[in-house]
Amino acid sequence: MLLLGEGALGGKCLEKGCIPSKAMIYATSLYKSALKAKDFGIHIKNIKLDFNKVLNYADKLVNDAILGNEKQIALYENVDYVKKKGHCLSENSVEVGNEVHTGSNMLISTGTFPRIPPIEGIDEVEYITHENIFDLKKLPKSILFIGGGFISLEFANVFNTFGSKVSIIESNPHLIHRADEIISSEIEKYYREDGIEFYPNQRTSKVSKSSGEIIVETTNGNVFKVEKIMLSTGFIPNTQDLNLEAAGVEMDTRGNIIVNDFLQTSQPNIYAIGDIIGKSQFTHMALR
Repeated sequence: MLLLGEGALGGKCLEKGCIPSKAMIYATSLYKSALKAKDFGIHIKNIKLDFNKVLNYADKLVNDAILGNEKQIALYENVDYVKKKGHCLSENSVEVGNEVHTGSNMLISTGTFPRIPPIEGIDEVEYITHENIFDLKKLPKSILFIGGGFISLEFANVFNTFGSKVSIIESNPHLIHRADEIISSEIEKYYREDGIEFYPNQRTSKVSKSSGEIIVETTNGNVFKVEKIMLSTGFIPNTQDLNLEAAGVEMDTRGNIIVNDFLQTSQPNIYAIGDIIGKSQFTHMALR
């Protein structure tokens, strides 16, 4: 068995998603508990937040998990792990560097990368996505989330708890617009009560820089001046450079690999799982 992958062994959830984000959420719960401890007769002096240590904690969890995965894979005598990207030559062969490997079956699970919307001026400012948010060096005084999905909500809660001024722009009437409206409404109520500003039914029309701040203009005429912006506007399937056409693997108009109920592609010996098929883009779905 040949295992190819140029990223961290464990995928995006481990390196840039679920694990580090939940580590930060855990830190927020501890911080909230410390702040409220006095209400229960527990007095903690000098409660201070060290944002860099929070990030270091998350980073250590990620690195330890990746190392554990690499050690585990090394124990499998029938698995050759190559930390490189390959591309298809046919339905039975892939090229990796200058080497060609063949096999009777193939499984594609290359994930996605952040979709960057065509906003005027977006290439002229420094923006954050879920892939580089853990590279921040300090807690921003203010942050605007463009997109109101589950990723934005996780980080909005984190930064709001730690003291940043947080706002969210969403093009739909509700946050997490695919969820039941009752659920969305309750989330919005909770977030507003917690001090997070929410602006529905509007899109970002332009971004620019001025005096060290990022200026964000919306289609509704709202103007925001913030230290950081985070784009949470969907995903693009990572099918580029895989040369799937050579293998006879069909994709939809968005570039997602088309599969049947058994996760087979249009080429019966080639399977696809995870975010790359464009369905429920969660790790537990890929594992199932």
